[in-house]
Amino acid sequence: MTRFSDKTIAAAIATGLETLGVSRENVQIAVIQKHKRGFLGIGRKLAIVDLTVNPQLLEQKKKPAKDRVKLSKETPQLKQDMLKQAKKQQVRDAVIAAQYYLIDIIEKMGVAVTVQVDYTNKEAKYVLITTQEGRLIGKRGRTLNALQVLVQNYLEKKGAARVRVVLDVGNYRKRRRQTLERLAENVALEAIVEHKKIALDAMPAFERKIVHTKLAHNEKIVTYSRGKEPQRYVVVDAENKQRKF
Repeated sequence: MTRFSDKTIAAAIATGLETLGVSRENVQIAVIQKHKRGFLGIGRKLAIVDLTVNPQLLEQKKKPAKDRVKLSKETPQLKQDMLKQAKKQQVRDAVIAAQYYLIDIIEKMGVAVTVQVDYTNKEAKYVLITTQEGRLIGKRGRTLNALQVLVQNYLEKKGAARVRVVLDVGNYRKRRRQTLERLAENVALEAIVEHKKIALDAMPAFERKIVHTKLAHNEKIVTYSRGKEPQRYVVVDAENKQRKF
C-alpha cells in the first residue's frame, strides 16, 4: 500500500498511477482524506489516497527477464492484438479517470455527489447521486448537458474520442425524452393543422435526434435542423407537405 496526496482526489490518483507505473485496473484505491480548500489558505487540506497494486502484477514484475516474452520475437498478429488490448486499456483508464474529474468539478460547485459509471465499448454512462439534483440538472437540463460536454471533451483529450458520454441524475434523461416526444407530437399537429413550419428552441444534438426520430414516420411533415451549435434547432415543416385529412 502506497499513499499519495495532491490538490484533488483525481490528481492524487493520477500521481500514484504514474509513480507506480500501473493502470487504474491494476490497483485498489482507498480515499483517506478529501481535499479542503479552506478560507484564505487557512484550513486547507490535500486529498490523500492509498493505492494497493494487484499482487499478481507484482509477481509478474519479479520474474527474471529470460522468462518474459520479448516483443521482437512476437508475431505481427500478436503485436497487433497487444496494441489493441493496450488501446482498450487506455480507454478504460480514461473512462475511470473521467469519473474522478467529474466528481472534482461538481464538488467545486459546492455539491456533494457520488458518481457511478457503466461502461461499454461505445458508451460511458455516469449516474450522479446527490440530494441536490436540481442544481446539477439546471434549466431544461443545461447544467447537466454542460457537464456532459466537459466529460466528453476530457475523454477526447485522453484518446477515447469514440466513447459516447451520457450523464444522468434522478432519471432525468428518461423524463426529458418523454417531454421531447410529447412536444414533437404537439408541434407536428399544430404545424399540420395550420399548414406551416414551426421552429423549436435550440437544443443539443442528442435531443434534436429524439425529435427527428419521433416524427420520422409522420408523412404529413418533414423535420430538419438549422443554425450553428450551440444554437442549432429543429424545424417541423408542414408547408411543403400535402394535407392528408
